Amino acid sequence: MIKYLGVGRRRYHAKPNYLYKRRYWEFQAIVGGKLALRLEDHTYPYQSNCLWCIPPSTAHAWQDITDEGCEVVVFHFPDVPEQLHQAIASQPYLLCLLDKHDIKRIRHLGELAKKYMEKENAHSFLFYQQALLELSFR
Repeated sequence: MIKYLGVGRRRYHAKPNYLYKRRYWEFQAIVGGKLALRLEDHTYPYQSNCLWCIPPSTAHAWQDITDEGCEVVVFHFPDVPEQLHQAIASQPYLLCLLDKHDIKRIRHLGELAKKYMEKENAHSFLFYQQALLELSFR
């Protein structure tokens, strides 16, 4: 089940995002503009066209570099496949670069998720599982 979905522009430059641990696994795709991940002891270089996966145990924040902000698709899930747990066990995040095909697909997943969340039906749970698997195995 998707616990949070965010699709669209973010302007962290104008409205700062503070360090905190999310309750769920976060998948944040940067599909336009640039965004940097900030942890308690380090800020990573600005990235574009990428997907960040961050476990609930990692306190983090996001920052962009311009007033224009960036475009994101963000999913929060309560759990992820065991393979992802294992892959991320010794690090605070995973980062995957995205090509234009990936970006188009993730934007589409975000739009579909909005529709399923607005009016849940018998297929919603199956779609949520599909989205989680697609994001987990990039």
